Amino acid sequence: MKLDEQVSAIEPTATRPLTGWDAWMALWRTECTPLGPTAMPRIGPGDGPPRAPVAHTTDLSGLAAYVTRAICAARPRAAARVDIVIFCHSSVDEHISTTTAGRLASVVGAPRSPCFSFSISQQGSTAPFTALRLAQDLFVAERDLHTILIVAAEKWVAPFSRHTGTGPLQGDAAAALLLERFGTSTRGLRLIDAQTHPCPAPSDDSPHRHAHPDSSHLQTMLQLIAALLAKHAIAPCNVTAVGQRHMHALAAALQQELGIASLAGVHTHDANLGAADSIEQLTSMAQTHTFPSQHTVLLWNIASCGYVGCALLDAHSAPLLARSLGANSSW
Repeated sequence: MKLDEQVSAIEPTATRPLTGWDAWMALWRTECTPLGPTAMPRIGPGDGPPRAPVAHTTDLSGLAAYVTRAICAARPRAAARVDIVIFCHSSVDEHISTTTAGRLASVVGAPRSPCFSFSISQQGSTAPFTALRLAQDLFVAERDLHTILIVAAEKWVAPFSRHTGTGPLQGDAAAALLLERFGTSTRGLRLIDAQTHPCPAPSDDSPHRHAHPDSSHLQTMLQLIAALLAKHAIAPCNVTAVGQRHMHALAAALQQELGIASLAGVHTHDANLGAADSIEQLTSMAQTHTFPSQHTVLLWNIASCGYVGCALLDAHSAPLLARSLGANSSW
């Protein structure tokens, strides 16, 4: 996603004094977290302060509209209209839950060709996987459907803190991907399957109940991935996995327990981008030209709210990027 100078900033949040809600959260972590004030790990290379992207002058709706316009502008003039828009978010919409989705419908729809839009907001960073599953089912059920746009955005505002539990900082971001009915002339990745699954709640006496990811999350994620690979008869040795950069335990398990061929990822920040995280990682992978020529791409994510999600993508060809790579680009 491209952001201008007024919107984008990578802030070393540890250098600013905490006030208000952030100060209360810091005190709460010190007093109430069983592991003490050091329970929040420092994410990222080196010993510098953690960095998080912050959109100072743009709200959630504006971030989502920005990437929507960018992806629509990159399409050919003769391209089929967007039929459905699915908006994914976990941070609080400053307006009402359907406002952003409705705005996106007006951004992509012409007066004589309106599109249908709705939101997914209760599954955290795994919401895009539910959107992919819904899109796949809609393509089967609605034969006249041609194009579905999935937009994910996050914007953290007071009184909600960017520091949550023991995970990384919450960052502001937006990303989008366009799905088209697959044909002989279709470029980009082909969606094989996508699943989202709830995790069992950790017991009160579990020593890991305050950690993210919890051991039950890791086990559920591994089981879901194994089941999905078996369903489509895909050998793990032919899979390249793309997931959350701070989930080192799962990344290791994917290779050691499941035999995943390789792991891919580009480290540009220390934050959790919520619903936008998985799409942003796919975009970063495409920018660095690290898509495998023949392998299947496994995209996975664990949400702190108790959901896991994954998707299998066929690397038919590298996807088209709608964002520029100028000096002012952030994502």
